[in-house]
Formats: sequence, structure tokens, C-alpha cells
Amino acid sequence: MNRNIVVGIVVLAVVVAVGIAEVFFITNSFGQLREDCLDILTDVHNQTITSKQYDVFVEKWHSLREKGELLLPHADLYEINLRMAESAMYISDGSYKDAEAQLYIVVALLEYVPHLITPDFQHIF
Repeated sequence: MNRNIVVGIVVLAVVVAVGIAEVFFITNSFGQLREDCLDILTDVHNQTITSKQYDVFVEKWHSLREKGELLLPHADLYEINLRMAESAMYISDGSYKDAEAQLYIVVALLEYVPHLITPDFQHIF
């Protein structure tokens, strides 16, 4: 085989492998944070959430956000950031219903963002 063809095949294989790794990383990371958010939602609904519990959750989000900003559209991450900040304020005020509403939006966004980067024929056509 021609050397250029071999190099092209190797580069293509590396690009595909990195893309697959990216999808798995984002899907798993956002899925885990979604599960954590559902746990927080239960505590908010029961009005048993503490600021410390929520701060730990927010730290997990910040860690994921830093990694995600390399791979994802910033507008989607920014929206999650805003909702998390609003929820923190509502929790500190004791406005649990408002916090719950914001966190349901966070759950939906945590489901939606990985969907954005997953290759699908619906995205193409």
C-alpha cells in the first residue's frame, strides 16, 4: 500500500477512537451527575437538603463543567450553570418548590447534552 493511504487510515482510526471515547465519557459523566441530581431533588422535595449537600453536588458539577467545556457547546453548559446557581439561592432561602423546579430543568439538560454529541442519523437528516 501507498504510505499516504496507510497514514490516512491511521489518522481516521485515531479520530474515530477519540470520538467514541468522547461520547462514552460525556454520556457516563453526565449520567452520573444526573443520578446525583435526582438524589438532590428527593432531598429538596422532602425539604431535608442542607447547604453542605448542595455544595458537594455543585463541586461535582464544576469539575464536570471544566472537562465538558473542552468538548461541548458552552451555551448548554452555561444554562446548567445558571439553573444550579438559582437552585442554590432558592435552597438557601428555603424556597424548596422553586429549587425543585430549577433542578428538574437541570435533570432534563443533563439528559439532553449527551444526546447532542451522540452521532445519530436524525442529526444528519
